[in-house]
Amino acid sequence: MSFQLNSVEIEDTFAEGFGMWGTRIIITAKNQKWANIAAEKMTGFATSVIACDCEAGIEREIPPEETPDGRPGISVMVFGFSKNRLATPMLNRIGQCVLTCPTTAISYSMVFQRMKLTTCLMLVPASVFSGTVTK
Repeated sequence: MSFQLNSVEIEDTFAEGFGMWGTRIIITAKNQKWANIAAEKMTGFATSVIACDCEAGIEREIPPEETPDGRPGISVMVFGFSKNRLATPMLNRIGQCVLTCPTTAISYSMVFQRMKLTTCLMLVPASVFSGTVTK
């Protein structure tokens, strides 16, 4: 059995649900290559909050006309069990993985919010839940 959510088909499969805090950041850089490298480094070793400091994943590349500074970008979603447990990994990952990458900058596209998510729904692009990222 499946259902539709904002025109996206969701398969009804097993999933565990956890209340989590999440945020989205936009990483921009001189070119898409550097934005992607920063996002890949930031989301490394963030597949599960079990034994990791957070869950993180790349949502999508963002064209320059949709980013705050008019440069190529990429959006990253980051999740944790509490605001406090999310703040430290965000600071560490942004400071050590993003801002050390040449020409990068970040902006918050979504402030910390508490969400009820399931494992299967986390694979759906975040834009399904919150609309598209705009300038």
